[in-house]
Amino acid sequence: MRLFEKANSKENNFTLLRFMAAFAVIISHNFALWGATEPNIRGFSSLGGIGLYTFFIMSGYLITKSYINNPRIIYFFWNRILRIFPALIPVFLFSVFIIGPNVSTLSFEEYFHNPVTWEYLKGIFLFPIGFSLPGVFLDNPYPVSVNGSIWTLPVEFFLYICIGIIGIAGLLYKKSFAPLTLFIMIFSDFFFNKPEYQGVIFSSIPVYQGLKLSIYFLIGSFFYLYREKIYFNSKLAIIAIVLFILSIGTPYVFIL
Repeated sequence: MRLFEKANSKENNFTLLRFMAAFAVIISHNFALWGATEPNIRGFSSLGGIGLYTFFIMSGYLITKSYINNPRIIYFFWNRILRIFPALIPVFLFSVFIIGPNVSTLSFEEYFHNPVTWEYLKGIFLFPIGFSLPGVFLDNPYPVSVNGSIWTLPVEFFLYICIGIIGIAGLLYKKSFAPLTLFIMIFSDFFFNKPEYQGVIFSSIPVYQGLKLSIYFLIGSFFYLYREKIYFNSKLAIIAIVLFILSIGTPYVFIL
C-alpha cells in the first residue's frame, strides 16, 4: 500500500498520532515545569520534542495537501487563520484576565497598570509573542513563563506563509523542490548546531529550534509531494528503527 492510499482513507491514524504527540508533550513538560530533566533520547530530543516533531511532520503533510487541493491563496490563508486564532485568542484572554490577576503577586491595580500585561496580550497576533505576566509564577520551579508552549505557533504560522508563497511561485508543483530544500535545511542544521548559535533569539523565538521544526515540516511536505511513490514496507521500517537505535548518542542520530 502506498502512502496516499492510506492517508486518504478514514483509517489514516492522524487523530491517534495527534493524541500520542500531545500526550508526549504533556508528560515531558511536567518534568520541566517541576524543575526536573525531561525524558529524552540522548543526542536527539526530549520526549516533548519528539511529540512536537510529529505535529510538524503532520502539519507539513496536511498544509501542502491543502494548498495543492485548493490553490486559491485567499482561501488558503483564511483556512490557516481559522486553524490558529479561534483557539489562540481565548487562551490569551483567559491568561491575561483570569489567571494573571488571580495569581499575580501584584495587586489588581498594579497588575493592570503594568505595561508588561498589555505587551503579553499582543501575542494574540503571534508577532511578537511574550511569555511572562507581571508577578505571575515567579516562584515556580520553572519560573515566569505563563504558557511557554505557544512559542511554536509563530514558527508554524510562518511556515504556512512560506507554503503560500512557494505555491504562488509555482515551486510546490516541482517535485525537486522538497528534497532540495530539505537537503539545504539539514545541511544548515549541521552548520548551526554549535553552542554559539543555540541561544540566538528572534522575536522571542529560538532560531535554531525554529530551524529544526522547519525541517520536520518540510519532511511532511516531502511525504505529500511523493505520496504516490512512498510504500509501506515493514522490513524497511524495522531496518530504519534499528539504525536509529544504534545511532543514539552519536552525531548521526538526527539524520537517521
